[in-house]
Amino acid sequence: QVLFGQDLRALAGRRLCRVVDVRQSPFSKRFPHFCAKPLKASLEAAGIDYEHNEWLGGKGRAVVYDDQWNGTATKEGIEKVLKLIESLKDGRVTVLLCSEGDWRQCHREILADIIVYSGAASDFELIHNHNYSAPHQGSTLEYTE
Repeated sequence: QVLFGQDLRALAGRRLCRVVDVRQSPFSKRFPHFCAKPLKASLEAAGIDYEHNEWLGGKGRAVVYDDQWNGTATKEGIEKVLKLIESLKDGRVTVLLCSEGDWRQCHREILADIIVYSGAASDFELIHNHNYSAPHQGSTLEYTE
């Protein structure tokens, strides 16, 4: 069972300002409160902004990010997230939301690497099973000029 109200209170207590939904399709049959419209309404009622960025989604298709980062839509999506994170340097917290529970099996890890590498944020906390992990240090990708 997902305790959505408790999740919102936990996130609000961590100065959460915005949720960026990076699911390609923001829909869940199993947990309808995580569909875009009810999720946005619940978050906004709690004082948290919601933004959907489908360009960065990967569910339902074989995603090979090394090849996809060169696509125009992906570059635009990354630029959008970087601008968003840059605008939140005042200490407010932004969450990247995806349907994959384990961040090590998810494109959020790659996105976190890109955001940290760009200098838009100095660290990330990757959440798994509602436990807060150590800050992400951007060390999983090899970057070339």
